[in-house]
Amino acid sequence: MSELQAVVQLWETLISRDREDKEEKFARTARRAWDFIGKGYMDLYGPTVHEDYQPFVNGGGPYFKARLNKSQQFLDIYLPHIHFREPQRVITPSRPELPPELLAAITGQPVPQGVPMPEQPQHTPDTVRAWLMQWYLNYLPGEYNLRLEAALACQEALVKGRGVVWLEMTDGAYGSVPGSFYDSVDGLLIDKEARTMRTADYIIRQRRANRESLAASMRLSPERLENVSQVDANSLSSQDTEGDDCYTRNQVEDDKRTMVTYYEVFSRHGIGPRYARDDSEALRLRDLLGDLADRPTWLVILPGAGFPLNLPQEAMDIGDRADIERRLSWPIPFHEDPVNPWPCTILDFQPHTKDAWAKSPLEAGLPLQVFLDQCYSFLMDRIAATSRNLIIVSDTMAESLRKAIAEGVDQSVIPVDMGEYKRLEDMVKILDFPQVNKDIYTLIQMVQREFEMITGMDPLLLGNMGNTQARSASEMQIRDSRASTRPDDYKEKTAEWHSQIGRKEGFATRLLVPPPVELFRETVETTPDGTEIYGPLSQMWAVLVNTDDPREAAAELAYTIEAGSGQKKDKQKQLSDVNQIGQTLVQPLLAMFQQSGIGWQQYNAYVRLLGEATDQRLDDMMLPDPQAQQQQQSEQQQQMQQQAEQAQMQSEQIKLALEAAKAETEKVKIFMEQVKIEMEKQKLETAEAKIETERLKAETERAKAETERAKAVTERAKAKTAREAPKPTKGSAA
Repeated sequence: MSELQAVVQLWETLISRDREDKEEKFARTARRAWDFIGKGYMDLYGPTVHEDYQPFVNGGGPYFKARLNKSQQFLDIYLPHIHFREPQRVITPSRPELPPELLAAITGQPVPQGVPMPEQPQHTPDTVRAWLMQWYLNYLPGEYNLRLEAALACQEALVKGRGVVWLEMTDGAYGSVPGSFYDSVDGLLIDKEARTMRTADYIIRQRRANRESLAASMRLSPERLENVSQVDANSLSSQDTEGDDCYTRNQVEDDKRTMVTYYEVFSRHGIGPRYARDDSEALRLRDLLGDLADRPTWLVILPGAGFPLNLPQEAMDIGDRADIERRLSWPIPFHEDPVNPWPCTILDFQPHTKDAWAKSPLEAGLPLQVFLDQCYSFLMDRIAATSRNLIIVSDTMAESLRKAIAEGVDQSVIPVDMGEYKRLEDMVKILDFPQVNKDIYTLIQMVQREFEMITGMDPLLLGNMGNTQARSASEMQIRDSRASTRPDDYKEKTAEWHSQIGRKEGFATRLLVPPPVELFRETVETTPDGTEIYGPLSQMWAVLVNTDDPREAAAELAYTIEAGSGQKKDKQKQLSDVNQIGQTLVQPLLAMFQQSGIGWQQYNAYVRLLGEATDQRLDDMMLPDPQAQQQQQSEQQQQMQQQAEQAQMQSEQIKLALEAAKAETEKVKIFMEQVKIEMEKQKLETAEAKIETERLKAETERAKAETERAKAVTERAKAKTAREAPKPTKGSAA
């Protein structure tokens, strides 16, 4: 057996061991609590269910298989109470500011009382770094929908006892971004020997993926995983997968061929020799890998494969130390974070004190839930049985009575032959069933109330006022505070969980996210020698945010969330608190403002609180800043004076312009008269020309007539001459 095969077998053994430990300490109860949320009566109490439920099955079971699902009611009440929206993240420098005495010792000059503190050396870079990170981390939740991922994890935390989100790098609109994604706690395994998550040597994440996709992500050929059968994945024992959401035993054959179950191991103490037996081949890895064998290690274990998927045999044969170190390194080095050294963030409402698991908030109430389910089904069956009518009649009237009942008319006449009976009562008898004992209703109410007390569902959370009416406002306030003790505790733990999620995302951002140039709406300019020049924000990001040191990435900033930003606002309580503040402060603040012009900021802050509590815009009710108002009035007076001077100057300019326009108008008028005279002159000349033209035309006509007359005379003369000439004889012609 090779060393890598020994490593795979070693981790398969540890997986089985840790799964059995989880089953005993957490999984059995968690699975049972989750079943009560979504399963029906027969799924919980039928003859083929898990042995945990067999004692509650009553023979063949009731006819009416109904459930009073108080567990679902618990989830419906608490989920919106602890998780309503993505909380607003607040990032601050983690390094404390230097005290005045220390600054005085450094500068050699004491700082007088009342004088503002001088700017401290580390304050500006830390503040800018915190601002950049707060801006970016409040952008991330909307990029990958943290609200949905957190809601899924909160459901498991409320029902099973633990919710988990895993930090992974994902593709965003402007490049790769860190995101916290839900995965069922069913896939989480923890070192059996650990008493807390923080002190565990390793954790394991069970996952399921397509063979080809897994091979591609591990840079292996798909043929390397074809010989790994699903039977090998089941070799960890049947109880490992029973009831596990990460693995479904009733798979179709296609799914068996294409999907595989594998495990990601996040170890803080090496690849495995620390946990191996003295005769294990895995011990030889110390000789082959040296100190790499005991460094923080990430392994991908596929049951049935002869090697870790991220460390194939050919990599060991080549022996490139840098390549092996890269393959075994965690994707994100969270092991350097002293607060939470794992790539996941867990939400526990009731953690165990002796192991690394937690208790389901529903665990103590589950026996009562079973009783309520059985009792309701029994009661419905009982009412259905006792609501029947059994009528005993004599043979002589049985048919006629049956017919009358079947017809169902309002009035029926039934003929009766009394025969040997003397009274009708002797012929008909209606049997009455015993009534249901009223104590069962009292018992159901008592058990419901006990379930609500165990799980923290106070009647006030359900909208009820309780058994007795409050006699004063102070008594009602005390009731509200007591009723909200456990919900407020759950809210605080959820808020701390969100803070840890922000810390994880901040850690990954500082190590893996380059300056988000496009998100800053900046451009990168390239000089002729190929040097890239970033914009001012990108330069600050590269200098103040980005780092290669994981410890520095985990230590320089503190991550919290704005109080109450992730929960739904209690508008009624908020309005009551604002009104109480107003009764104390409004009148004094108004008096101070009228007398000396101070207190307006506090009054406006109160108006903003009132607007938020009533969901109204109350900007018109705010008081103005007296100094700003005086300055505004002074500016208005100066502006009015300037406007008056400008108006006078404009009036003079208009007067001059009018006079110039008048003179121009006179010039135009004279010019128009000249034009008119010229036009009259042209008109006379045109008339004279027309007359001359007519005269010339007449003379032309006369000349033409004379010519025609002369032509006619000529023609007559020629004709006369032709007539008078002698005609030649025939002989002379010859």
